[in-house]
Amino acid sequence: MEKIKSIQSEHDEDATIGHKSIDTNFFGYKSHLAMTDERLISGIEVTTGRSTDTNVKLPR
Repeated sequence: MEKIKSIQSEHDEDATIGHKSIDTNFFGYKSHLAMTDERLISGIEVTTGRSTDTNVKLPR
């Protein structure tokens, strides 16, 4: 498992290993959405796979 944490694309330096759960990994990016009370998308941010969800600041 330690070996997979350092995998990175040689062509896309921002694509990284992320975690959906303790047991599930993915390679790529995360998209973070901000929505209004009416469920309309008011902001979007795309981050690396390893970024945490709590550090993304989106406009509401």
